[in-house]
Amino acid sequence: MRNTNIYDVVILGGGPGGIYASYLAKNKGLKPLLVEKTNILGGQPVHLYPQKEITDFPLFSKIKSFDFINRLVNQFNCEKIDKVINSTIEKVIFEKGKKWNFTCLLTKNRQIRTQNLLLAIGNGLFKPNLLAIPGAKNSNKIEYRFSDIKKYQNKNIVILGGGDSAVDFANTIATKSNTSVTILHRRDSFRASGSNVKLLNKNGVRIILNSVCLKISKNFLFYKNVKNNKIDKIYFDKILVQYGQNPSICLPNWMSKLKLTENKKILVNIKQETSIKNIYAIGNMTFFENKPYMLINTFGEASTAINQILIKKKQYV
Repeated sequence: MRNTNIYDVVILGGGPGGIYASYLAKNKGLKPLLVEKTNILGGQPVHLYPQKEITDFPLFSKIKSFDFINRLVNQFNCEKIDKVINSTIEKVIFEKGKKWNFTCLLTKNRQIRTQNLLLAIGNGLFKPNLLAIPGAKNSNKIEYRFSDIKKYQNKNIVILGGGDSAVDFANTIATKSNTSVTILHRRDSFRASGSNVKLLNKNGVRIILNSVCLKISKNFLFYKNVKNNKIDKIYFDKILVQYGQNPSICLPNWMSKLKLTENKKILVNIKQETSIKNIYAIGNMTFFENKPYMLINTFGEASTAINQILIKKKQYV
């Protein structure tokens, strides 16, 4: 087992919150280590919706998730912060009477020691809800992740879903490519932001509501209007399914000592402290009363947690 130096804080999770917390820790004079389970930093914005535009963050009227993460990672890299990818913390040994509080065993045959742990694990890994109709399972024309706008050029695109992602993707594809876009939703109204819904008509997106998918045959999607039971079909080159994601949350045994809500959220106080001393948590996996689940709030939580660690080390200025 290979040992390393002791870290002031080990951040578990390489999404936006974990990246920023690591950067801020190093920038304020701490020695951080970032541990990421996948092979790339970025979290949900990279793995789930890289082309989705962020419109509620300061400094940008809008910016693609992928571009936002690139800027964040570039800032992270400038500080030359220690990181371990394709790995996670498998076991934590709680120490007493030593100059470190935790000994962590990583999956990459590595042992690290730290005075503080900061959990930025988001909602875990995600799996998309699949389109479960005849003809869908083996089709290579169905996608669940919007990645490259170029592949939609001069195509007939059908988007399934009524949430923010479905509506955002419909508007983005319609305005950024020479494409025929149809959005099909089973209800009589969209769940997405009203301002984005209004853009659908402006951007020339065909809207089909109150309809459920029945089957796929070659390049045709058959659907039924649930109000009049009329069956119709639409031609497509690609179908982009946005029926939501199922979080694959599997908390390791050592986290079982943390106090959780009924929904498996980690309870934190106003200092982002968990129920275990010297373990902090930020982001979508945490809960406190009236918590806003927004990207900018996650950055604020990261600042609060790092600030508490600085106060303990008496480096706060």
